[in-house]
Amino acid sequence: MFLQNVVNGQSPQSSYDMLKQRLLVAGTGNFIFNESRGLIDRDSANLFACRMYGYNRLLPYNEGFSDGVISPTSKLIDAGKIGVITNLLNYTEGVNKMRILLELGTYYLFKPGSEKTDMDSAWFFLQQANTNGEPECLSLLGKYYYQAGNIAESQKCFSKVVDAAGADPANLAPAYENQGKYLPDQDPKKISYLERALALYRKLRMKEKEIEVRMYIADADRSLAEKQWQQILQLQQNIGFRHTLYTAYALSCLADQKSALSYARQALDNMQETGDSALACLFYTRMGTVYSHLNKPEEALAWYQKSYAGKKSAATQDFWYKGFISAANLLAFLGQAEEALSLMQEITASFPPTNTSDKMRLAFIKGHSYELLKDNTLAAVNYDAFTSMAEQFPLPTNYTETPEAFYQVSLFYFNQGQMAKARTYLQKALDFTSGSMGLQNLAGVHLLFSKLDSAAGRYASALQYRIKYTFYRDSLLGNQMQELMAKYETDKKDQNIQLLTQSGKLQEAALQQSGFLRNIILGSLAALLIIAGLLFNQYRLKQVANAKHTDLQHLVNEKEWLLKEANYRVKNNLQTIVSLLGSQSSVQDSQNRIYAMSLINRRSENAAAVDIRSYLPELVNHLRESFDVSRQIHIHLNLPPLELDVSQAVPVTLIINEAITNSIRYAFPRKEIGQEISVCMEQEADNEITLTIADNGIGMLPDLDSHLGLKLMDGLVDDINGTFAIRSAEGTTISIHFMANTPLHKARHAV
Repeated sequence: MFLQNVVNGQSPQSSYDMLKQRLLVAGTGNFIFNESRGLIDRDSANLFACRMYGYNRLLPYNEGFSDGVISPTSKLIDAGKIGVITNLLNYTEGVNKMRILLELGTYYLFKPGSEKTDMDSAWFFLQQANTNGEPECLSLLGKYYYQAGNIAESQKCFSKVVDAAGADPANLAPAYENQGKYLPDQDPKKISYLERALALYRKLRMKEKEIEVRMYIADADRSLAEKQWQQILQLQQNIGFRHTLYTAYALSCLADQKSALSYARQALDNMQETGDSALACLFYTRMGTVYSHLNKPEEALAWYQKSYAGKKSAATQDFWYKGFISAANLLAFLGQAEEALSLMQEITASFPPTNTSDKMRLAFIKGHSYELLKDNTLAAVNYDAFTSMAEQFPLPTNYTETPEAFYQVSLFYFNQGQMAKARTYLQKALDFTSGSMGLQNLAGVHLLFSKLDSAAGRYASALQYRIKYTFYRDSLLGNQMQELMAKYETDKKDQNIQLLTQSGKLQEAALQQSGFLRNIILGSLAALLIIAGLLFNQYRLKQVANAKHTDLQHLVNEKEWLLKEANYRVKNNLQTIVSLLGSQSSVQDSQNRIYAMSLINRRSENAAAVDIRSYLPELVNHLRESFDVSRQIHIHLNLPPLELDVSQAVPVTLIINEAITNSIRYAFPRKEIGQEISVCMEQEADNEITLTIADNGIGMLPDLDSHLGLKLMDGLVDDINGTFAIRSAEGTTISIHFMANTPLHKARHAV
C-alpha cells in the first residue's frame, strides 16, 4: 500500500533536513487529503505520506518539542510498541518524562479515525504533561480541543501561547500559525492569523515554514490560492526542494486552460524525476481532466485509462477509482453508452464502490448511459438511486456536481413529458444550488422552471421564473466584470500600460489576420481567373487550328461555353466573398462562411450540381468544433436525396451556416446537456423545398432584429427566390420556401 520510491538507488528526500522532511510530509498529506474529497481524514493522509517516504509517524506533529532528531520513543511508537513506552514512564523523570508524555499524547491525538478511546488516551497523557502550562503542552491541548469540536476552548489555549511568546518572533510565528491553522476556513480571523505567522517567518528567513503557511492560506481562501501556489513554487525552487509535483498539480487546477496543461505536464515530469510515483494515478487523472476541458476527448480518455491500468488494489482504490469513474463518465457523454456500461461492469465486478460518493457518481453515469440507449426504465432506476444517495450525502465537496446532476435528471423527465417528476428533481437542484453554488446554476434552474410552468399553462409564474433567470444570468456577468475590473485596478501602472500595449498588439494582429485572409482569398481567385483566361485562349487557338473539323469545332464550342460559365461563377463567388469580408463580422465568422462555400466545390462531383447530403454533415461538425460545443449541443440533420444547382447550393449552405451560428451563440446562453438544433429539408411536388432550422433555446432576443446574420440570411433568400419567416416560441424556428433548380427572379418575403 505504501511505497518508498528511489532514483539511482537513493531517494531525493534522503538528503533533506528535518524542516524539508516536514515540508514534504505536509505537502503530500495535504494533497492526499484534498484529492480524497474528505474520504480520508487528514491524520490518515499524513500517516500515508510518512510511510510513503519512510518517515516517523510523529514527524508532522512533534515540531514544538522535538530537538531536531527522532527520539527512541518515537521509533518505538512507529514500531507499535506502546506498552513498552508506557512502562518506561515508571522509570523516567523530568524533561525526558515530559517528552514521552507529549509523544504518547500526540500519537493518540493524531491517530487515524475518531475513536473516543484514542481521544481519552490523548487527554490522559497531555494532562499529565501540562503541569506548568508550558507552550508546547498548551499547543497540543489546543489541537485536542479542536479535534473534539470545542473551537472556543481551542483558541483560548493558542491565545495563551501567543501571550507567552511576547515579542520573540521565533516563538510568536508558530503560535500564530497554530491559531490560524486550527480555525474553520470560514472564520474571518483564520487568514489574519496565518498572514501574521507568514510575515514573521519571512522576517526569520524560514523558507520551509513560509511555504507551509502559504499552503494553509491557499486552502482556506480560493481567491488567494493561485498567487500563493505560484509563490510556493518559486520558493521551493530557491531552496532546492525537489518535490514540486504537488505544487504544479495545484496550479494546474487553478490556472487557465493553456497554463493548466503546462503545469500538469510539469507535475508529471517532476514525478518521473523524483521517482515519487506512488500516487501516479492521480496525476494521470489530472492530465485526463485537463484534456477534457480542452475538448480533446481522445487524449483525455487515454490518460484516464492509464490511471487505472495495470495492477489495482483495494488499498489504493480511493485514488485510482477517480480515473475509472472519469473514464466512464466521458464515454457516456461522448455518446458511447454501451462502452461506458461495459467498463463499469468490468471494474465493479472485482472492485465494487466502497463509499457513497463513488456509488452516487456511478449511479448517475449509468442513468445517463441508459438514457442515451433509450432504455428509460433503467435510466429512471439509476437516476432515482443517484438522487436518493445525494440527498443523504450533502458534503460541500460534492455541491459543485450535485446540482448539475439533479438538473440533468430533471431534463430527462422533462423530455419524457413527466413534468411532475421533472419539477421534483429541479426543486432538489435548486435546494442544493441556493445553499452552495449560486448564480450559474440558479440561472439554469430558473430557466427550466420557466419552461415547466409555460408547458403547464401557468404563464404568470413562467414569466416570473424567466425574470429571475435573466437576473441571475446578468448578475453572473456583472460579477465576472467586477472581478476583471478589480484585478485591473490592483495592477501597477506599468502593468496596466503593458496590458494596453498587448491589447493593441492583439487587435493589430486580428486586423492583420483578417487582411491576410482577404488577400489570400482574392489572390487565389485572381489566379483562378488567370488560369481560366489561359485555358480559354488555348481553346481559341485550337478552334483556329481545327476550323475545318466540324466535330472538333463543336467540342471546342462546348468547352468554350463551359469556361465562360466557370468564369461567371468564379466572379459571382468572388463578389460574394468580398461582400462577406467587407461586413462588420468577426474573422471567425468570415472563416466559417468561406469554409461553407469551399465544401460545395470540394464535394461536388460535377460543375453543375451538388448533393447536399455530401457536405452538410461536415459543415455541422466544423461549426460544433469551431464554437467548442461538441458535448453540449446536438445538431440533427434530416435531409432528402437532393441535388441543387451550385448557384442555389451556395446561398442555401450560407443560410444554414448563419442559422446554426445564431442558435449556438444566442439561443443557449448557458451551455448544458439537452440543447438541440435541427436542420430539416423537405421536398414536395414541383421541386418545392421547405428548409427549417429550429432550436430549443430561449427564443430570439429583441436586440437580434438588426443582427448581421439575419440581414445576410434575408439577402441570401432573395438570391434563391424564396420566402423567409421566423417564429420565436419555445425556441426559434426559421422556415424558408424556394423552388429547386429553377431560373432565378426577384423573391417575395413572408412577414
